[in-house]
Amino acid sequence: MIPRNTSLGFISPIDPVADINVIQDLTNTSNHIFSEHPSLFSCVHCNVPFSSETTLYDHLLECCNKHLTCTTRIISNLVEHITDPVKQRKVYLLLHQYYQLFDNSCFKGIYCSPQHAINTDSHSPLAEHPRRTSFFNKQLIASEVKKMLDNGIISPSHSPWASPVVIVKKRDGSPRFCIDFRRLNSISRKDVYPLPRIDDVIEKLNGSTIFSKLDLRSGYFQVPLAADERDKTAFITTDGLWQFNRLPQGLKNSPSVFQRLMNQ
Repeated sequence: MIPRNTSLGFISPIDPVADINVIQDLTNTSNHIFSEHPSLFSCVHCNVPFSSETTLYDHLLECCNKHLTCTTRIISNLVEHITDPVKQRKVYLLLHQYYQLFDNSCFKGIYCSPQHAINTDSHSPLAEHPRRTSFFNKQLIASEVKKMLDNGIISPSHSPWASPVVIVKKRDGSPRFCIDFRRLNSISRKDVYPLPRIDDVIEKLNGSTIFSKLDLRSGYFQVPLAADERDKTAFITTDGLWQFNRLPQGLKNSPSVFQRLMNQ
């Protein structure tokens, strides 16, 4: 609930004489993403050169129809709402320049040094028993553990630490796999790195006419966790003990660690 008279930002009128076409201006950037040099129009998949971006676009669409991969399907869906065919083609080719970013066939993390997120000083390990749950939830837990194990997010553990797994309901009623790190958080030092305020973020949008958003897939899981802190993230199920190799959700300092990386 937002209190009355709360200011979320400022609205200013759009200059009627301004006619800015951000998509069209992509050809004039210093990066020369769409350079007129023919050799730069080549397929990122088969390296076949093309004389223009139009012929390259047609080639990519043909490949997409014949060999529809997860990445090409995602990129096609992202530009589907653009009604102008010229702008749609330019955005499609731009996204294909960085097609690896849209590949969700396997989990890939960011390239950074392992991050420290847990400082418990000399406190002795805390361990809890696995909590009783329904047969359906046990299947859900086993499925999530297998998925994280296959992606290298967790590993089997022999840690003296152990936090329990809990299944909570999302707003839509679907279940969510969570780790109850409350006891670990209670003995961890707080990282006071500042988080952005939503009203400041909204205020920065003042005067903008074109908006876009970028969401990192499982953002915390992309951040490697320092090896000497991984045993503290151990969680226990009825089937075993596991620990995180990457920054888990639910830790007191995960937001601060992640925000510091984003600002860098």
